[in-house]
Parts: sequence; C-alpha cells; structure tokens
Amino acid sequence: MKLLSLITLFLFLTGLAACKKESTNTGQGTTYNHLLKTVAKFSPTKEIVTNYSYDANNRLSGIKITSSATDQYTEKFFRDGSGKLDSITATGSSDGIVSNSTSSFFYDAGGKLHLSFARFHSSGSQDRTDSSVYSYVGSLLQKRTDYRSFDGGHTYGLLTEVSFEFDAAGNVTKSIFDWAVNPNTTDTLVFQYDDKPNPVPRIDGFFYWAPIFYNDYKMQNNLLKISSNNGDHRSAFEYGFTVNNKPLYRRQTDPADFVYETLYYYD
Repeated sequence: MKLLSLITLFLFLTGLAACKKESTNTGQGTTYNHLLKTVAKFSPTKEIVTNYSYDANNRLSGIKITSSATDQYTEKFFRDGSGKLDSITATGSSDGIVSNSTSSFFYDAGGKLHLSFARFHSSGSQDRTDSSVYSYVGSLLQKRTDYRSFDGGHTYGLLTEVSFEFDAAGNVTKSIFDWAVNPNTTDTLVFQYDDKPNPVPRIDGFFYWAPIFYNDYKMQNNLLKISSNNGDHRSAFEYGFTVNNKPLYRRQTDPADFVYETLYYYD
C-alpha cells in the first residue's frame, strides 16, 4: 500500500474539520457534547458527509460516510462486556464496486490489544486477510507489525512494520513504515498538533491506525500538519473553535493548492 494512499485514508476517514475564528454557531450545535456529523466540502456541488452514532453508554457504535447516492461506506462497532472493541463490520460501494470486511480483535491478560484480523472481500479485487500484532512500551503502542494473506489466512507474508513516537500529551508525532513488499522502502510521517482538545470520537478507518484507538485511546489534540520524508504529501490545516474549544470547521491546503473545508455538527 503506497504512503499517499495511507495518508488519503487517514484524511478522509477521520472526518477532519476546523474553523478560522471564535464562533458560537448554534447551527452546528447547542450542547456540543457528541460529534454527530462532519461535512467535507470540496466544491459547491461536491461534499462527503460522515455521520457518527453512539450506544447507550455514549461509546461510538457506527460511522456512515456518503459522497453520493452510489458511493457509501458504513462501519458498525461491536464491544464485549467490558466495553472493549470486539469486532467491526464494514460495507461499502464505489463506482459499482461493492466491498465488505469483518475485523476481530484480541487482548492480552492486561487488557491491551495484541492481535487483530481483518478479512476483506471486494467485487473488484482479490479477497485478502490482514493480520496485525501490537507491541508496547508501558501503555503506549511502540510497534504494529502487519501481515497479509491471499489464501484465506492459511499463509501470511510480512507487509510492514510501523513504529510510533508520541509527545507528552499522548499524540502520535511520528510513524515510520518499514515496508517488506517490493520495493523495500522506509517512509516516515510527521504529525503536528494544536493545544485544543480533540473532539473526534475515532482516529481513522479499520486498518491504518485502528483498532488500538477505537478503545480507550485517541489523539488528544487537533492535527495541524502532516509531512512525509519523501515529499509525497504535505498538508496544513487552519482551525477555529466554539467558546468551549470544539472545532466548527477546518480548512486544509495541500501542495497543489487544493483547498477544502470540513464542518463539524454537534448535538
């Protein structure tokens, strides 16, 4: 999987958003407790809507992303008795291609995620099974090792090893991808944040960062910039907030001067 594809997955599935100035725009919320929806605007006629749903215990239970009547993506989260993520089912359609996946998560005796499996089916490509093994230093994720199988999980090949670095607040500041697939390369992503609380209830889709961040961990602050070591992608973001530091919209500009905004809507 190319680095640019990983970044694109990260940006589109997190429901990125922010705004320029202090605002109390009640059209986007009143209590600002739960993030209900984000709307990414790419032009007056093109937008991507992400809807968030929650269970009776206020835990994220579902996400639906819609970019057109035929392009939709849905994730449903299932948890065990302790509230930890047990599995995710995902379905989607785009340009006539239908895909679905089921992800399962397993924990060690201390309750830390140590293994996950994700089985993918698509009408436009070969079925595959991905597996990830997680290792820690204390409570922080140090490395994720990813494997891939195209024979139903009977034989796995090493895909990549991803190392993580964190700041004092608990935000991931650097991730280093050591690819085992051809070509054998190493890519580095560097992340910069503001000092405002991050209200987004998840950090991305089911493979790039997850599932470690679906449980009791997420980025503590709002992302301001992503850069890579090989120039594939550099993104800068501009924020503004409500009076209680909840983003109302976010503007992103990439090196090609492509600009879009994502609006936040709360309860």
